[in-house]
Amino acid sequence: MKNKCFTFGQKNQRSIYIQAFLRNLMVRIVYSPIQEIKIYEMAEYSLSDFVRLMTDNIPPGNISTAAKWCDGMIFMSTGLPSTDEVVRDQMKGIIHYAWLGFAEMSSYKQSIETQSKVILPIIDVSNNSINRELIKWIRANRSL
Repeated sequence: MKNKCFTFGQKNQRSIYIQAFLRNLMVRIVYSPIQEIKIYEMAEYSLSDFVRLMTDNIPPGNISTAAKWCDGMIFMSTGLPSTDEVVRDQMKGIIHYAWLGFAEMSSYKQSIETQSKVILPIIDVSNNSINRELIKWIRANRSL
C-alpha cells in the first residue's frame, strides 16, 4: 500500500514533512538475545561470607550494590572492561564475566541487613530465562 500524503497549502514542503513522519513510524525492532556467557573466575561462598564480601567496604548505615537472586541462589558478577573486542563480542551475543560469586539462599528477600546496619539490596531476576539457565549451569558445574 502506498503512503498517502496529506497536504494543506504549500504542497511540496508539507508533503515532504508528512512523508518523513510516516517513514519514521516504521521502526524495525530486532531482538538479539545473549548466545553465550564466558565465566573466567567462579567462586562459591556461604551466605554469610557472600553478604560480608558484598558489604565489607561499605560504611555502616549505607547501602551496598545490589545482588541478584534466582531459583534459590544469590549471585553477583563483574564484567570485563569495555574494550573494542569485548564490545564486538557483546554485539554477537557473547557476554564476559571476569568473576561470578554465588551462594545458596533458599528463599528470596528484598534485602539483607548486616550487624553494622549496611543493607544489601537483592533483586529477584528469576523472571529472566537467561538467569535461570545460568543458575542451572552453576549448580551443574559448581565444582569446576
